Amino acid sequence: MLTGLPPFYNQNLNIMYEQILNAPIPLPSYLSKEARSVILALLERDPKRRLGSGPKDGEEIREHAFFKSIDFNKLVKKELPAPFKPDVQDELDTGNVEEEFTNEMPQDTPVQATGSMLAAKDMFVGFTYDERADKTKQGLGE
Repeated sequence: MLTGLPPFYNQNLNIMYEQILNAPIPLPSYLSKEARSVILALLERDPKRRLGSGPKDGEEIREHAFFKSIDFNKLVKKELPAPFKPDVQDELDTGNVEEEFTNEMPQDTPVQATGSMLAAKDMFVGFTYDERADKTKQGLGE
């Protein structure tokens, strides 16, 4: 979110996955020392060492130097002003949205047919259901 791009984006998914697993995390030079530190800590590949995964949980993240200027108590109570408020005429104003998106033709997302229940029967291999046992458990008898 700080750079506007995901760290390892590549149109070739195999390359992207390989980079996610093994490549050093690319950090632009314009980021502050604190920003670089929090990004690296949040993207730590070992979940046990990742920022926020310790005994202090999310408090560990809030205590990071990158967030030193934020009063989280006021933030939670919504007592802080928004750092940026876009200039809009009304709720339908799209002036702050890139033309690339406002010029797109709207279309529904296609939904793939799932077929009949008979076609899905092999999706639940090993699953059983005994209606009589369920009724007995609920005290309904047979």
